[in-house]
Amino acid sequence: MMRLKSRILKHSLLKVGLVIFITIALVGIFGPLLVGSGGIGPNLSHHLLPPGNGNSLGFGVNGIDVLTWLVYGARMSLMISLLVTLSSIVIGTTVGAICGFYGGVTDAIAMRIIDIVLAFPGLLLVLYLAAVMPPSMFTLIFAMSATGWVAYARLVRARVYEIKNREFVVAAMALGASSFRILVRHILPHVVGPVIVQASYGLSVIILAEASLTFLGLGLPIGTPSWGGLLDQGVANLFTAPYLAVFPGLFIAITVLGFNFLGDGLRDVLDPRSPIN
Repeated sequence: MMRLKSRILKHSLLKVGLVIFITIALVGIFGPLLVGSGGIGPNLSHHLLPPGNGNSLGFGVNGIDVLTWLVYGARMSLMISLLVTLSSIVIGTTVGAICGFYGGVTDAIAMRIIDIVLAFPGLLLVLYLAAVMPPSMFTLIFAMSATGWVAYARLVRARVYEIKNREFVVAAMALGASSFRILVRHILPHVVGPVIVQASYGLSVIILAEASLTFLGLGLPIGTPSWGGLLDQGVANLFTAPYLAVFPGLFIAITVLGFNFLGDGLRDVLDPRSPIN
């Protein structure tokens, strides 16, 4: 544990990524308690009022408060990205572990299904699923989880296939340990590191996808506070209210950059061949 802590302290990008992640998480969790919910709905007297003169970050179409939408949008983006990541990890790890450990017909069928999913561009498949289903948070989670699990499945399958022939696994089999116990106690702990790194990268992709789908009108319902919804308003009023596009764009860019820093740092820290180790 002390050695892992020293590795983290040595990695500047990881520390920056952690600070950004913790900051966005705190904004999403506690921010709504500070700004309240009054600015979510319309207030026609504040329609497109610019920042300044006590107007915080300005107001959007029909007088929505930009700061309130940014704060609630952080909560929505984090909630969706975490739920999609968790569901993708559970499905992908389960499929990958079974395929890598047992092989045979099960592996062949699962790999063909994964090949079919990968044959379609991920964003286009998500766009299609989001277009044929009613706009909602559940639709976004389902659509992105339907394509997100394949990366974890391939990663876990390759790792399990590599580990299952090592001496400690063969010894556990010789002692009569069940397949479930071998997978859970002896193999999957060696998969946790790569999965965590993959998840940190996946979070940034999901946040971008959620903002893009909402921007296109295929994500969250109209009126739901989100960064993509603000961007949509900003593009429609780019010359009269450019701040509507600037603020959510900055939030998205900083968040995605932070998650990428986090992924790079975790990859280096968890890789024993890394120069920092």
